[in-house]
Amino acid sequence: IIIIILSFGYRLIAFYHLLVHAIFKSILFMGAGVVIHLIKNTQDIRLLGNINEVIPFVIIRMMISNMALIGVPFISGFYRKDLIMEIIYAERIVNIIIYVLIILSLLLTVSYSIRLIYYLFFNRRVKYVIYLSILEKLITLVCCFSGVLLIMVIIIIRKIVRAYYYMYFFRSI
Repeated sequence: IIIIILSFGYRLIAFYHLLVHAIFKSILFMGAGVVIHLIKNTQDIRLLGNINEVIPFVIIRMMISNMALIGVPFISGFYRKDLIMEIIYAERIVNIIIYVLIILSLLLTVSYSIRLIYYLFFNRRVKYVIYLSILEKLITLVCCFSGVLLIMVIIIIRKIVRAYYYMYFFRSI
């Protein structure tokens, strides 16, 4: 999606998409690291289940990050993807292949995110016994605070992007 937006000449929107995607993906990876650490370095997603009962704050943060990556309405991922789709639709010179590629990439993002949500929350077949030590509670706390810090960075970046567009608009008049 970033390359397509760059090909239309919207550098700032592509950069904003890159930053927001990278920040939410990093929140997701930090949570995945905590989950992998807690289940004794097992990386098989099928062995996860009911993990939200043990580390609810990390899982909630992962859920919000997933929703932002999917593009659930009223989260920044929705507005960024909607803006990109509006730009591509407004260009009117776009080939049908580009539309298909964008829709396919959005569907793949939704599919792997929903798969992760299913295995984290609704996989009741696995009962993994996890005991949290003080170190693991500290890791969980650090991940939660870093997620909040990253969201604050997103808010600041969004204000900078908005100010840049206002300056660009008034300069072009």
